Amino acid sequence: MGLDYNTVGLLVPECKIYEVATGEVILTRRHQSDNRDIHVNDITWFDATRFVTAPETGPVTLWNIEGDVVHEADSGEKSVCRLRMIPGQERAVAVTSDHAVVIISFDGTPPKLVDQLSDKPVGLAVSDNASYFAINIKGDASLCRPAQVLVYDLQSLTFMRAMEADSYVDNTFVIMPTFCGPESEMVCAGSETGKLHFWDVESGELIAVLDEHSQHSGWMNFNTRMPGMMASCSDDNHIIIWVTKDLSRSLQDEDDLWIEQHTVISPPLNLKNGW
Repeated sequence: MGLDYNTVGLLVPECKIYEVATGEVILTRRHQSDNRDIHVNDITWFDATRFVTAPETGPVTLWNIEGDVVHEADSGEKSVCRLRMIPGQERAVAVTSDHAVVIISFDGTPPKLVDQLSDKPVGLAVSDNASYFAINIKGDASLCRPAQVLVYDLQSLTFMRAMEADSYVDNTFVIMPTFCGPESEMVCAGSETGKLHFWDVESGELIAVLDEHSQHSGWMNFNTRMPGMMASCSDDNHIIIWVTKDLSRSLQDEDDLWIEQHTVISPPLNLKNGW
């Protein structure tokens, strides 16, 4: 199933759940206060049967798949702009409207402040192994500050380092970071120029830059079941599926084996007797 939040027409902000196989909308819900519709800033899965919404006013809300409110989590005095669940935990990393980075718990524990940013972040990502989270900050020419991806340690809730690159341009469009590798040992972010950047999480070293896209590429994601595979999309109207050399060889071996097992060898033709 898939999640979405949008504005239908001009005045009806809705959260929707889709059946991915058919594209059918199976649930629609709205946040309301005094008969006024409230926009949702972000939405994410809590687990396989529950999801979380972050409305522009009010608490972060946990829903079940039937559309019933299960729990409302304290997010402090400010609304939540960005929200991502920590895998395997009943906690989420969130960024509030006053640019505070906090940990929100769904067990009644008050939110815990991790950092106070000076600017509004654009993207937020949490690693699948619950070890790190990343926030990307746009460049600011007036401060002579380049665009950055800030990486934090989720175990100690401390800032680790800022990732930068001369070709990492993040000034106007939305760019979402993501973690990759079997142990989430790399962080990846696109660029307004289409380049995809890969940094080593521990050292901060820029490992690789892929430049197949020709325009803004803001979204990419790794296959959790097949860590050597990644998809990226771009304003150049292309979606690219990337695979590592090892995975490519493995997939080719599987294809060759399948072809060998399903190839029917016909007996040779006897042209004298059969034609």
